[in-house]
Amino acid sequence: MKYTVIVDGPNLISRLIDNNLTQEDIAERFSLNKLLVDGIRPPMIPELGNPSTIGLELIYSPKLPGPEGKKLSDDQWDKFLDRTSKENAVTLTKINIPSNNEKGVDVAVAVRLIEAAEICEIVCLVSSDKDYIPVLEYLKRKGKYVYTVGFADSHPIELRNLSYLFIDIGTYLKKEY
Repeated sequence: MKYTVIVDGPNLISRLIDNNLTQEDIAERFSLNKLLVDGIRPPMIPELGNPSTIGLELIYSPKLPGPEGKKLSDDQWDKFLDRTSKENAVTLTKINIPSNNEKGVDVAVAVRLIEAAEICEIVCLVSSDKDYIPVLEYLKRKGKYVYTVGFADSHPIELRNLSYLFIDIGTYLKKEY
């Protein structure tokens, strides 16, 4: 079975900070690959880098991520992106849409989910954004296994209901940070 992981970068970073991970931890230590391989990968899903995986794609924009008043600095964001770009099976996709919102990222994530579903039986969405409800409904109708990753206390029930499996990042972070 082929699978891939698509990450809404701004949404993930904001949720990490909302759940008490510091900007310094994100910049210096947080690892997408470690999170998704060692931390929250379900047993039935092969490790990233396995021949049946397509990999992990982090989609982001030039806008600094994080909630108002707690955004990453330019230096922190650059460190995170540089470190993440060197992780096994991780691809970074920068969306350059001149705007002050993240809708360009949302649309790019939705398109990548649909594209990935053409060649994968399993797709993973790392986001707690309700904007993905229509694309998850579509993937479910197409018979795809979708699992979502987020924080249990802020992950919308609509995304959980459309997911074959929901994985809570909070459980992992309590052990690691």
